[in-house]
Formats: sequence, C-alpha cells, structure tokens
Amino acid sequence: MSAASTRFRVNGYPRKRTPVASKNALAKAAAANLSAQVLANLGVSLSVQALDAVKLSSRLQHGDFQIAGPLGWTADYPDPQDWLDLFADD
Repeated sequence: MSAASTRFRVNGYPRKRTPVASKNALAKAAAANLSAQVLANLGVSLSVQALDAVKLSSRLQHGDFQIAGPLGWTADYPDPQDWLDLFADD
C-alpha cells in the first residue's frame, strides 16, 4: 500500500468520489485514465459523471460538485516559462 493511500485511510477520507466532466470524448478518456490511476495508487474509486456543457457549467458555477475536470489546458508546472512560451515566436 502506498504512503498516500495509507494517509487517506488513516485520516478517514472517503473511498468513493463522484467527479464531474464534460461529455466529449477527450474529457471522458482523460477522466477514465485519471480514475484508473487514482484507484491503483490511492485506493479511491471515482465514478465520473459526464455532463453536457450547460449542466456542467451550471454545476461548476454553483459549486455543486466534489471534483471537476478536465476543464481544458492548464499550466504543466508552476513556472512562468509555461505561460510565456505562448507568446514566443519560432
């Protein structure tokens, strides 16, 4: 059992979560991959709820979710270069 999984168990974190994601194919595939990794490494089961754009947006605006994502491109790592490269010319 991993150290992270042990911490989850010892601290009483829930073993099941329901993240929300977009219904598009990329989001579904990413959510399935993430679910498999979280289960394998933390022992936490994710039951992804795929929503259409209107329902997803509403749930996100009202904070009606446990976990959300993927929601698009974000920084790969916390460094200004990750953002500044967007403006670089080749």
